[in-house]
Amino acid sequence: MSEVHQPPSEEQLAIQRLAVLDAFLLAVKRRDGVMDAIADARDPDEARSSVAELLGIEADTAAAQVVVDLRLRSFSQSKVAEVQSERDALKSRLDQAL
Repeated sequence: MSEVHQPPSEEQLAIQRLAVLDAFLLAVKRRDGVMDAIADARDPDEARSSVAELLGIEADTAAAQVVVDLRLRSFSQSKVAEVQSERDALKSRLDQAL
């Protein structure tokens, strides 16, 4: 008999999104190290692992992959402000739910 997988709950999705936003904001603060880790990597998997180690996050998460896949324009002040605002609102919503 195969297992039936339940789709993630809204709260689980919000927690995953928060992890991605936090990783993005960490990457912005450590952008030079992130760029070096990606440029020095032999391949995308090594880049993801190196970036995850640099930021202190799990390499096999969506957050690590999102950081590696960032476009340089994502580091603009307006984009960072947009992400920070989304992160703060999401964190507040999750805090109220708990």
